[in-house]
Amino acid sequence: MNVPFDRMIWSAEDCAGYLGQSYSTFIKRTQHLEGFPARCPIPGQPRWPAKSVTAWALGLRTDHEQTA
Repeated sequence: MNVPFDRMIWSAEDCAGYLGQSYSTFIKRTQHLEGFPARCPIPGQPRWPAKSVTAWALGLRTDHEQTA
């Protein structure tokens, strides 16, 4: 299945890898930083919208944040 990037959700491992961090650093620190995207409301392992994580990392605002 090919999921468009703007519909992808990432695990903590995916986020840590993209950000060039260890899993531990991401879980203990980064995910709790002010402005970091909220988790997806999915039961089980935490997940984040890939588009929001990349926008945060690049200092961009997502469509949702621009309208809030």
